[in-house]
Amino acid sequence: MNTDPPMAKETATDGPADAAVAALPTQAAAIMDGISALAAKLPFPVTVACATRPLSLNSLSQIEHAYLRDLGSGPRRKQWRLGRAALARLFAADRPPPGSAGTPQQAQWSLCHTDDLAIAVATTERNLAIGVDIEAPPGPSERSRRLFLSDREQRWLGMLPASTRQSATNRLWALKEAAYKSVPVPQTVVLRDFRLRTACLEHGVADCATAPGSSCFYLTDDVAGTAFALAYCRLQADAAPGPIAKKA
Repeated sequence: MNTDPPMAKETATDGPADAAVAALPTQAAAIMDGISALAAKLPFPVTVACATRPLSLNSLSQIEHAYLRDLGSGPRRKQWRLGRAALARLFAADRPPPGSAGTPQQAQWSLCHTDDLAIAVATTERNLAIGVDIEAPPGPSERSRRLFLSDREQRWLGMLPASTRQSATNRLWALKEAAYKSVPVPQTVVLRDFRLRTACLEHGVADCATAPGSSCFYLTDDVAGTAFALAYCRLQADAAPGPIAKKA
């Protein structure tokens, strides 16, 4: 758990990071802008960083090299290095140790990635935990919906027009993944345990059915079918998630 992240100067939530974002592929830049726009709606400061190229081997520490060797071969190596690149932009040389990136229940920062894009977010608010997730097309299949949606959520999804159902499915997956990362709950908790209070994809509160008192506030959006979500949880036991609020 990171306690006081040193923020990267070139990344912020109140607009694209100028040259850094301008150099991104069009789709990645649009997703970065979208997540930054969601972060700007939160009532506390959030820093966003992204990467479309894996962190170079020369930039890895000895510990990171050892971790990479343990990953073996295959696409996971590239995805892990993508994540390290996003964390390097966010935290510079003081990035979190290998093995902690991308795991659930990370207070202060969170990481997610597709095959070609990694996004990392962080906040200096000590009493908050934050989560981020991306879900690229095609997303979860119809058969897998029962694994992460409640019966009520499945019925609501089935009432949507067929043309928007898959996009909504992707956003539901992303928001539940973000919620899972943001709420300090036992490892036995699964995505289906998070239940939306209202049938609203854009923003709302998700409660963890198997961990009473564990709730988070979420926001979602999508770009050309790629869904993304932010979620946060207040770490005090008696504090409930707050409404969307613009920062001054």
